[in-house]
Amino acid sequence: MLTTFKPAPQAARVSADGDGFLVAWSEVDQDGIAHGYAGRMNAAGQLTTIGVRTSGVADAPAVARFGDRYIAAWLEPEPDGRPMLVTGALDRDFKVVAARPIGLTSGPPIVRATETRAYVGSGNFLYEVDRDAAPVTVYDLPQPIDDLTVMGNDVGYVHHDTAVTAFPCILGCGHYPIIPKPPVPRYYLTFTRLYWLTTTASLIFDSRAPSAVASGGDEFLVVFADSAMLSIKGAIVGSTIEPFLISPKGQRRFDAQTQPQAAWDGTRWVAVWDSGLGIEGAVIAPDHNVTPFNISAEGARPSIAASKPGRFLITYETTSAGRKLVSRLIDFTSPNQRERVIR
Repeated sequence: MLTTFKPAPQAARVSADGDGFLVAWSEVDQDGIAHGYAGRMNAAGQLTTIGVRTSGVADAPAVARFGDRYIAAWLEPEPDGRPMLVTGALDRDFKVVAARPIGLTSGPPIVRATETRAYVGSGNFLYEVDRDAAPVTVYDLPQPIDDLTVMGNDVGYVHHDTAVTAFPCILGCGHYPIIPKPPVPRYYLTFTRLYWLTTTASLIFDSRAPSAVASGGDEFLVVFADSAMLSIKGAIVGSTIEPFLISPKGQRRFDAQTQPQAAWDGTRWVAVWDSGLGIEGAVIAPDHNVTPFNISAEGARPSIAASKPGRFLITYETTSAGRKLVSRLIDFTSPNQRERVIR
């Protein structure tokens, strides 16, 4: 499969659908056009149904179950190439119930839903949508959304932006002459609980990579990359927030196209990322206990979802023999784990 016109940090976004999963991806077909797809996967991570394909150019699709139907979102290019956010509602047979352009955007869509509420985040906007994927409430945010999570009526999102630029000096700090080094950018990420109308946490770090967030009980896990230390860090947001190390391994300097991901199964979080040495992950307990593990010796742009306690599905792409999308089931109740080719 060839590179698509505006790829998302996740090669194939995955979300839970009962005991199975939903997956959305884009690929260039024989007509040379990048189309968006959505399908259903069984509990073992096998693609069983390719439910829908966009008729025109589309990229960065995402889909989530919302009651008796699915909410989807994707990007379509305007004539001048700028990405337009489009949302749609699908029935359980993946037939399109409704679809509509929403507006120009600066980032890939993120779709999250509970039994009673559904949200689409993209660029600087967060939309609460109805059963037909039409916006009912629009939140104009100060910075583009990195990631979004929902649980019950609780909604949390993270974003990051340049915080400060340091100018360390080589000679004469506090004296003349001062010879400044090149500026060193720093970044901050901010976690917000939407209906609390307050910023819950803010952290300074060294990475242009988008951060990730996953809800879990009464707390949230924020996962972010630190390029200066080539590490993955986390912070559990509850009554307090304290960053902790998830993994010091890696050789990639994380950029704006790399992003860790995280999911909660009711008992634990699992975070995944591209380390530059393959796909790596870690189990993170609510008490901050971290257990790292390797997922694949190669791969990039991972996504993760949990369908039930102990079962996580991870999707990512490999490029050693042409671009392929693959999945790996991580089942803590069974030692039988294997990689499967999606497309």
